[in-house]
Formats: sequence, structure tokens, C-alpha cells
Amino acid sequence: MRVLHAIPSFRGGGAERQLALLARELATMEVAIDVAYVHPGPNLELLENAEVRIHRIEAASNYDPRIYLSIRRLISRVQPICIQTWLPQMDILGGAAAFASGIPHVLSERSSVDAYPATVRNVLRRWIGCRARAVVANSDGGARYWRNRGAASVQVIRNGIDFASLEHVDAADSTLLGIPGDVRIIVYAGRFSPEKNLEVLFDAFEVLLRDRTDCAALLFGDGELTDAVRSRVASLDCADRVRVMGFTRELPSWMRRASLFVSPSLFEGNPNSVLEAMAIGCPAVLSDIPQHREIADDASAWFFEPRSSGQLADRLLDALSHRELGLQKAYAARERVRVLSLRHAASLYRNLYGAIMQGEQS
Repeated sequence: MRVLHAIPSFRGGGAERQLALLARELATMEVAIDVAYVHPGPNLELLENAEVRIHRIEAASNYDPRIYLSIRRLISRVQPICIQTWLPQMDILGGAAAFASGIPHVLSERSSVDAYPATVRNVLRRWIGCRARAVVANSDGGARYWRNRGAASVQVIRNGIDFASLEHVDAADSTLLGIPGDVRIIVYAGRFSPEKNLEVLFDAFEVLLRDRTDCAALLFGDGELTDAVRSRVASLDCADRVRVMGFTRELPSWMRRASLFVSPSLFEGNPNSVLEAMAIGCPAVLSDIPQHREIADDASAWFFEPRSSGQLADRLLDALSHRELGLQKAYAARERVRVLSLRHAASLYRNLYGAIMQGEQS
């Protein structure tokens, strides 16, 4: 049972990390995995020494026709039972290549309806996705998007958590950054992009850190707004206590060191960083959006109205002021995500591929 996966890059996003983890896990479960990509990145390191065949595609731009042609040639050469695509670029080009080659297409939905305004690209992706053999969403909201648009076969497989890599993680040494060991650290991790609602986060930091001089904030990630984020942080009165850290492979260690994890997103799919913070036992303050409510409740996190920086500042202050309650919520959060193992997610994908191979998936 051989499956070809196609993704634009292995940069520092959640989809890239999840594919790398799943490919590695599926390769131990008698599923032969090929992965095609255009741009390398730090998540490619997760596939080092894994029984996965990697194919680099040369392209001059995101929608270079050579991507489509390369995938057609790969399909002909490796003879997969299906191709699974990740992120819109590959959903379109890889989906078209699957259709032209006469093999089943599995589309990975990593977000929800708010990510897809009515642009030509999104309309084309929707047309292709509705003709896929299966759409796999990592959230109920993502699945609902496709069901409401007439996709024939839609199922939810939530992101798998690599518990084995988290169990024995030591807390990061903040003194290496010049941050004393008794300072309370708030961590954000995610793309620097508009839907992450970072302006509200910065406004909340300006209020909170003015009064809580025992606190600092670390922002991990990269993306299209990286330069704007650095500029905005530099303008803060508390700029000396807000650090833009970029992408790191050591995020679990910083979550272990942190007093709080914050996710201010306007919409999500099934966010890896939130799941990992919950799994590692870092108390979380989350925007009150359906995708966060799918994975956490009031017993396991603090919630705030996503457009209100004042309410976010209040929730951060509440969480910092009530350590015992934070420990209780963190314990409840760990219990909620315990079922989301990487092995379980990989097993669900293997079952899907088996059904496709046997012609049972309609």
C-alpha cells in the first residue's frame, strides 16, 4: 500500500509538521510513503532516517506548471494507490494531477470556512475538492465547510500528538536569553499571519506587562508578517520584555518553562501548538472560537473574546494570579488530549488508505 503525499514546503507550519510526523509513523505501519515538496524547511528534519522516500520538485513559483507535470511523472513512476494533498497550492495542482492520472485524490483540510473567501483560487480548489475521493479535515468546522459544499466523502481525523517526544522534555533555560529564572513567561507559537490576530495580542501585552514587571513574552514563529511583527514589538513600551524568537525546534522546552500559552486566533483548524501546550501541561489562554472550543472547555483553559484586547489582558492577569487554578486547568487539558496520539491518527489514515485500495471508499 503506497501513498504519495504532496505539500508545498516543509517550513515551520502546523500542516508541514503534521505531515512529517504522520509520514514517519505510517512508515512503521506497513504503509509505503512517498512525499513530494517544492521548498525545504525545518520540518523536513523530522523525516531524517525515516523509511520515507522524498522527492524535491523544482519550481520557479507557487503555481509553476512544472509542479503539476512533476507530480504526473511521480504518479506514473511510484504507482501510488492515491495521492494526498496538503494546503491549497497542492490541493489544486496535485488534485488536478490525480484526476488526469486516474487515481484517487485525498484532500487534507487544515482550516475552516473563514480561511476561504471567494477568490478564483479558492473556487477552483473547492471544485477540485468536491471531486476528491475523500476530504480529511482536522476539525469539525473544516469538515462542515466541505459537507456544506457537496463533497461526497468527508471525515474528521484530528492532528496526532507525538507524546513520546514530549514526555521527557526539560524546561528551557531562560537565563541564556538574559531572562531570570523567576520571571513568568507567556509563550505564543504560530504563523505570523493576519488570522492569528496578533495586533490584539500586542495591545494586551502593552496593558499587562506595564503592571506585571515580573513577566515577559516570547513569540515563536514566522510568516508574511514577520517584519511587521518585529516593528510592532519594537514600538511597545515593554519592548525589552517581548522577544520575537522565530521558528524553533525547542518549542516544547519553552512550553515546559512557560507560565502560560496564548492563542489569540480569529479562526483555526486543529492547532498543533495548542494541542502540544495542553499535552505538556502549560496552562492556556485561548480566543473563544469554535476550533478552540472543539479541543478545550472552561475547565481546561481560559477564554476571551477574540476582538477584545482588554478581555485578553484580563484573562492573562487572571491566569497569572491563580496558579493553583492554572494547574487544575492544565491537568484537565492533558486528560482531554490524551486520546489524540500520533499512532491513533496514523491508524485512521491507514484505514482510509486500505478502504481506497479495496475500492470501498465512495
